[in-house]
Amino acid sequence: MEHTDGFGKGPWDIYKVPKDVLKAMDVLIENGKTDGTYQGTESAWNGTWRLLYAPHLVVLSTLFLSKIDVSYDFQKGNAIQANVKYRSPVFQKGWLNSSGGIGLTQPKKAVVSFDKFWVDVGEMEKPMSGDNLNPVVNFLGKILFFETIATFPVLYLDKDICIFRFPPLFSNLCARRSNRW
Repeated sequence: MEHTDGFGKGPWDIYKVPKDVLKAMDVLIENGKTDGTYQGTESAWNGTWRLLYAPHLVVLSTLFLSKIDVSYDFQKGNAIQANVKYRSPVFQKGWLNSSGGIGLTQPKKAVVSFDKFWVDVGEMEKPMSGDNLNPVVNFLGKILFFETIATFPVLYLDKDICIFRFPPLFSNLCARRSNRW
């Protein structure tokens, strides 16, 4: 079964995941395919990937009376930027952002290390670059980021779909390559 049979072309909403996406994820995990793009060709990951399925983040954002949309931007040199667009009656609208590096380990694990954190408050189409960091926000981000839980087993990876696990909650996440901005 090709992943496009279950994943379609979007738009995606992590709060309304179709059952066929869950079925497609199960099939891909069972196959365990990594398409050769996992080891040694990290540049194939370059670009923006958007979370399609993240059950623990749905629960967490709901507890904070918020809706979120999460994307990861992989850049040359194993750099990564994570952006969480949020909207909430309490916290209004904006972006929570972080950047750093990503490394690959065996067997099939990605290790993320964020070292810059910033917030963009207000309605905007895309996040700001993070060049002018607020030292308080950056300090708090560094305190709240735990590298010990930032190792993610990669269960499936090809040029368009990545399924990985958040080990502390044994929760699988699914991201899809996106031409977002």
